[in-house]
Amino acid sequence: SAKASSWTSVFLIYGLPYLFVNMWLVLYTWLQHTDVDVPHFDSKEFNKSFLSKLFWILFLFIPVLGLLLWLIYARRPFYYPEHLIFTFYNQAIFFLIFCIAILTTPFIILLFGIYLLFAMRRFYKQAWGKTILKFILLNILLAPSFILFTLLSMLVVFILM
Repeated sequence: SAKASSWTSVFLIYGLPYLFVNMWLVLYTWLQHTDVDVPHFDSKEFNKSFLSKLFWILFLFIPVLGLLLWLIYARRPFYYPEHLIFTFYNQAIFFLIFCIAILTTPFIILLFGIYLLFAMRRFYKQAWGKTILKFILLNILLAPSFILFTLLSMLVVFILM
């Protein structure tokens, strides 16, 4: 049977390390923001720097997208490289539509969603119901994974900048 723990022992095991790490992070952040030698970006510089790195972030995200497709279509007779090649083709179309959207209107990017749905239907040869369901699942998984990947990429890119 499990031994009952007192609040004191739980606080000493979990609370004190948490408070110590939290205090250290707050102090470290404060010191970094008040140091005159640390470069501080304004919003224009940050946006310019981020947009200059966006191509590489999207390009390096391709294996992650291939992995998500591999997981979604796990019961289909496809290997990971086949999902990866499918993703390369789709990203090429995305970059083309993205360039057109920059020159015209951002709403053109919605065409990529329609293209991806039809491409998934044609490549994986499943019924429309399953394809739409997996398309929705892919987009649900894609959003948090892309945000996490972008944050990690930004961290790496701006450290190496």
